[in-house]
Amino acid sequence: MRRIALALLFVVPTWTMAGIAPSLLEELGPPLLDTDGCALSEEEVHKERNEAGDLIECGQYLDGSREGYWVLRDDTDSRWQGWFHKGQEQGTWLVTSPSGQLLGVVRFDNNGQRHGVSYELGPDGRLIRHHVHAHGSALSSCGLWVGQC
Repeated sequence: MRRIALALLFVVPTWTMAGIAPSLLEELGPPLLDTDGCALSEEEVHKERNEAGDLIECGQYLDGSREGYWVLRDDTDSRWQGWFHKGQEQGTWLVTSPSGQLLGVVRFDNNGQRHGVSYELGPDGRLIRHHVHAHGSALSSCGLWVGQC
């Protein structure tokens, strides 16, 4: 697999790769954000806070389903940031610590199923493990806790 990826880097001209970067930046890049880190919008933005006043989630609803850019906080205080369409996670989501450090990258297909390669990073930024999914089915998991690849 690695040999194929390396071969593609040398075989595919860089001018054809240039089209990938803008679309990836568009997918990963958040919209304009307010002071809470929520998407700025002319429409109402749902913001939920805990008893301490900390933001738990923010984003918009459309017809009762999450839609557009959302920020969600999980039980470990990690922030999940990404896009919903008709209530389903889609595309590439970033997982960050409360201080903003990147902890993971998770990819979803158009049906909200994990798809492709996802990464978990340690506090020092090193790769802890990676997972490969195909439309929700786990194909492999490698790393510190699962087994080395």
